[in-house]
Order: sequence, then structure tokens, then C-alpha cells
Amino acid sequence: MPKSYPLENVVCDFCGSAKAKSFIPSLHIVECGGCGLIYTNERLPQEALKEIYSKDYFQSPASKELGYDDYELTRPEIRRTFIKRLKMLEKYLRGAKGRALDVGCAMGFFVETAQENDWQPEGIDISGFCVKYGKMRGLNLYESTLREFNGRSENYDLITMWDYIEHSPTPMNDLKKTYAMLKPGGVLALATPDIASWPAKIFKENWMGFKEHEHLYYFSGSVLKRMLVSQGFEILREQYAGKYVSLEFFARRLGLYFPQISKWLRFLLSKNWLPNFYFYCNPFDITLIVARKR
Repeated sequence: MPKSYPLENVVCDFCGSAKAKSFIPSLHIVECGGCGLIYTNERLPQEALKEIYSKDYFQSPASKELGYDDYELTRPEIRRTFIKRLKMLEKYLRGAKGRALDVGCAMGFFVETAQENDWQPEGIDISGFCVKYGKMRGLNLYESTLREFNGRSENYDLITMWDYIEHSPTPMNDLKKTYAMLKPGGVLALATPDIASWPAKIFKENWMGFKEHEHLYYFSGSVLKRMLVSQGFEILREQYAGKYVSLEFFARRLGLYFPQISKWLRFLLSKNWLPNFYFYCNPFDITLIVARKR
């Protein structure tokens, strides 16, 4: 966690309304009375975010609350997920493989995947730790926020935001800038936890999508599509997206919802009575939207 900062009160980033009702009081999460966007109020200021996404975030001893156990160790399964997503996106680009930008690229695993598939990719991230790691692997990464990034207008064929926009303090500005940076007909793809999904409704404040300080906005597919359309995007696809995970990772995360089943699975794994295989898991609470610049 970053050092102590005074918490900020904000208005809705979509419609600008200051009217909001409590949604999850314990996490300072509210729902806008104007447009229905759900967001964190009384939150850390922007200058504190850089401290959150340090090395400790990507090698976290308390990943249930913040960050990842060891992000680098999950590279194989993350890359398998990105290969699957990239193949899907290339269908909307009619096979053209041009310039791509991954926003919130972390260690650059999507940039690496795109580069190996004949794209000209770049990535930006607020984490200096991750950018340094990616550059050491020969990737074209920049330490920057999207707002500060010097991206030229109509420069990219594809822009991706995987698990990024919920972390952004200014999602509407990000969508506006993304639209400007895309070539006409260019594609934006993003994935984010869906506050309207059935896991979010069933598990309420225990839903793994709720992360204090880390997640600033909680989108439903319908609100996010309205935000995209308001910036000029045409919606091409919406779906619930999964990812490749190891059985060991799945068993640990299952402990958030079903601790006894989790304990049983982890015991079997510890005795080598179950193989720690990888599989594609879709929890139906991550919405993936593909949109095109008109």
C-alpha cells in the first residue's frame, strides 16, 4: 500500500453528476444518480497510484486484496489467453497487421505476443518496474499514463485495454484519446470486470472484482457501451471472456467463494493426486467489448 494520502471525492466521470447513492458502503463505492456508472468515491489521488503498481503489486503476498502472487510466473497462461484474443481481433481487421498499442501493458506479454505475430506493437504502463522488465526483453514499452502519452493522431490500427479501464481515474478521457489515436476503421478492444454479472450479484461485496484502492470504476456492459458510443465508436462485439489458468490458481481463487472445495482441491494437488494442468476458465464476470472507429 502507498503511504498515507488524503482521500478525494469525485463526481461521475461519464455524465459529470455529483448525485450518487451508496452501493457498497464498506468500500466507498457509489452509483451515479444520473447515468448509473458505479465508481469509488473517497479514493486515493492520482499521484498515489504509481506507488500501488510497484514491484510489490506484481509479487504480492496478499494478492486476494491487491495485485498478483507472481505475475511473471503466469506468463505462459497469460500468453495463451492473448493468442486466443489476438486471433479473434484479427478477424475484425481483415487480416491487416499494422501498428498496435497495449494500454496498461504490465510486463508486456500482449506486446510480446503481437510482435511474434507480425504486428508492430507498443505498450504503456504506469509501473516503472514492469516497463523495465519488458524493455530488458526487447519490447517497445513506455512508462506513462495514457493521458500523458505522446501518441499521434490516427496512428494505430489496434488499441487494447486488458483489465485496465477499471484502474483509470479518467476513463472518459482515455476513450476520447484512444478514438483520436486510432486510424479510421481502427479497432479498440477492452476487457473489464462486469458489475452487472451474476457472480457480482450473487457474491456482492465478496466478489473478486471489488478491489479497494485498486479498482476505481465498475462497469456494466450496457454503461460501457454507452460511453464508447458517446465518443463515436461502433460496437462490434460483446461477450464474457475467460482466460487460461492453472488448476492450482483456480483452486486458490475458489477459496474466496467456496473455501471447503478449495481446501480439498489444494490438498489433492499437494499430494500430487491431481495434475496441475492449464485450462480455459470463463467465470462469466469479465466483459470483453470490441469497437471500431467510425
